[in-house]
Parts: sequence; C-alpha cells; structure tokens
Amino acid sequence: MRERWRARAAELGLDREAILRAVGRERPGPTELRIEELARAVTATRSHFDRRDVVQAVADALPNGAPVADIERVADAFLAPEEVIPVSRTPRAERFTTKTVWEIERRALARADRMRIATDRPAVPEVVIARVLSARPSLKADQRQMVERLLADRSGLAAVIGEAGTGKTYALLAAAEGWSAAGVEVRAVAPTWRAANVLRSEGLEATSIARLLAQLDRADELGRPGLAQGSVLLVDEAGMVDSATLARLLDRADAAGAKLVLIGDPAQLGEIEAGGLFAAMARRGDPIVLDQVIRHSHELDREAAKRIREGEGAEAFSRYAAEGRVTIAADPQERRELMAADWWQSFREGEDALMVAKRNAEVENLNRLARELMCAEGRLGAKEIEVGGERFAAGDHAITRVNDHRAEIYNRERWRVAEVDAEARTVAWTASTPQGGCVSMPSSWSGLMGATGRRRCSTPTRRRPTRPRGRRWTPPL
Repeated sequence: MRERWRARAAELGLDREAILRAVGRERPGPTELRIEELARAVTATRSHFDRRDVVQAVADALPNGAPVADIERVADAFLAPEEVIPVSRTPRAERFTTKTVWEIERRALARADRMRIATDRPAVPEVVIARVLSARPSLKADQRQMVERLLADRSGLAAVIGEAGTGKTYALLAAAEGWSAAGVEVRAVAPTWRAANVLRSEGLEATSIARLLAQLDRADELGRPGLAQGSVLLVDEAGMVDSATLARLLDRADAAGAKLVLIGDPAQLGEIEAGGLFAAMARRGDPIVLDQVIRHSHELDREAAKRIREGEGAEAFSRYAAEGRVTIAADPQERRELMAADWWQSFREGEDALMVAKRNAEVENLNRLARELMCAEGRLGAKEIEVGGERFAAGDHAITRVNDHRAEIYNRERWRVAEVDAEARTVAWTASTPQGGCVSMPSSWSGLMGATGRRRCSTPTRRRPTRPRGRRWTPPL
C-alpha cells in the first residue's frame, strides 16, 4: 500500500519535500515536544496526575507514533524539572501537579481562607430571617439551618454541600429572598446554561459563569463597575467549576467585598477541566451540609443513590436487580426495543419520561424507534419539514443546542413542534416549560436535535429565530 501511495503521489508531483513545504514542517518527534505543551495537555482535565497520565499525554502528542522507550524517556524527563511538583505518594503511584496549577490553587485557597474569616459582609436582620422561614413551613430542619446560616453570617465565603435531591435549590431561593428583602443585591450563576435555566425556571435570575466573567471583563475595559459592593454571588453546581474559573470568581467577589456562596456536591458530576478546588475549600472550612434526601419517594432509591455517591455502584446495582428494577436483554437491538417500549408506556401516560444513552449513534437509534411509536399512534402530524438535517412534524419534540440570548433561547431547552408550514418553510415551536412560550424559526435554522434521548452536540451555524408576526411574543423562560 505504501508503494501504491508513493506512486500516486508522484503522479501528482507530491514528493516528500513538496508535502513538507505544504504542511510547513514535519510532525514532532518525542524529543521535540515542549514542556509547556505537555503541561497543558496533562492538566487539561485534571489538577493532579501520575506517570501513566504523562505517558498518555506524550503518546497523544505523537500521532505518527514513537518507540515505547523514547516515549517513557520523554515522560520521565517531563517529571524531573522544577515545573512539576510531587504532591502525594501511594503504594500504587506518585502523583504530581504543575507549578502553574499549584500556584492557582495555593493563591485561591489563601484568598478563600481570608474571605472565610471576614466579618464585613452584610447580615440580614433576624426579623427578616424569621419572616422568610415562616413563609416556607415545608423547609426541612437542615434547609432551615442553611437559610439561617447564610443570611446571618457576615463572612465572605460560604459553602453548601448536599447530594442530589436534598432540596438545595429550594432553600437557596429562600435565602435569596431574604437578601433581597434586606436590600442586598443577589447575582446567581452556574457552570452551564442548562443549570442556570433551572434557577431561572424557579424564579431566580441567573446566567452562566462564562457570561458573567465576560461581562465583568468588559466592564473593566469600559471603566464601569462590576459586582456591586457588598452584594451576594451565588454559584450553583460549584463542584463542576474548574479550579482556574473558581479562582477568578474568588478574586472578583473579594475585590467587590461581595459574599461568595458555593453550592454543590464534590461527589456528583466533576469538573470538565482541571478541578478539585471546591472540594478542597469545603474540607478546609465548616460547610453547610444537607443530608436528608427528599427527591426519592422509595427507600430503595434513596439507598441506591447514597451507595452510588459513595462509590459503591456494584452494590446499588445488585439491590436494584434483586428488586426487579433491572431489565436484561439478549442483544443490543432487543435492549433498544425494550427501552423504547418502556419509554412510550410512560410518555403516553403523561410522564416526563426520558431515555439516556452514551453514544450518539445509540441515541439516534432510540429516537428513531420512539418516533415510530409516536407515529403509529397518530401523535405526529402528516406534514413534515426538514430542520438541521432532521425531519420534524407537529407533535415532535426537540432540544435546542445553541444559545441565542436576544431571542431568549438557551442550549438544552426542550421544545415541542406546534405546527409546520411547508410552504413558508417555517416551524412553530412551544417551549416545554411551565411558562410555555412560542417561537417560529426557518427550516435553515439548525440548532435542534431529537429530544427523546440525549447526546453531546456541536454548535451548528445558526440563524436567529424570527418572532411570529401577529402573535404576542412570550419568552421561553
């Protein structure tokens, strides 16, 4: 094959020198890798690493391959200089971090310690706290304690840790009401627009962390004020925020004399980029802990969720299997059909049912089966239109996968097709939120995906959706 490739290339005048001129240079060999590039690669998704992680990073940087001995030699050389710092040793391996990450975490933790012992942040009067609590008699004991501590505390930093289903958001809304009643400005952010929209749907104005930081950077450039002095900045899902971003939030809050409240669970979804700072900050302080799960109505679900959170997934699975909660299929196709049938049984009874799959191809298969079931029962309109490479009819469900703040459309929002106009090539969508909301968009708009399953999506080229004429415009959220 190599000889055939060389012969075909020679016919086109592509010899080695011509290819190198076009590409610019040869791909690097092991000894040509830069320490800075390896440092960025090995800490892209983790703060600390071991030798195996470095070997993997070296191999990933060499698409042409290299002898194993050369790769190991470069990995060991990377671990030798002062830029890499050993942080722990276990019987299995020694763990390291880079000097850059070490400095970010060291400065952030020192700032967090100073903010934690501060006493100059605004406290809410006791009468306001009592009024907030009396207005919510359904608050559990740990939720009431959370609200009281947050509103009465004058420190600059507070951490709230609670596993899924403990009512963090409900208690947080109560605290936000208390601050507002006392005249304290409250701003809320989350690492993703999806998480921010959960807060928005509960009545708390929120945005993404990336957008807030961009707004604050822009305010600095224009010489305008950023965070209000003495305000409160709430960060939901703080366990998903990477260390560098969390350090920036600490800097911003401290500079404004604002109180930073971090809410999350280090044992749930982790950071996409190098993280661990939230967990370290919680360990060093006295976090507010919510440990009474109210989301699950069945004791088995509460126990299983606790076991999974503590890393005992096999035990949780065994309990589910013993209680008949697990369905075992003979092959992948049978599993898909059973999943789709189970989803359809719940969905047509009005439940907010959802299928979850890991791979995009599996999601597409499940969506196809689900759509066939909907079509067989007459749940879809006869007219179809293509949007973003997919066919949609009235009754179809979809998820937006772009952000359009002017039109108040956000990534991961769920929508239902209200009607299609084949002649005008437009689709009218209704938001699947308690507030409803309708938007009309052209068929060339490609920010959608099927909504009976979930998958990761890249952002397509988009056109701003048009507001329907002759109808009142209602924001989706």
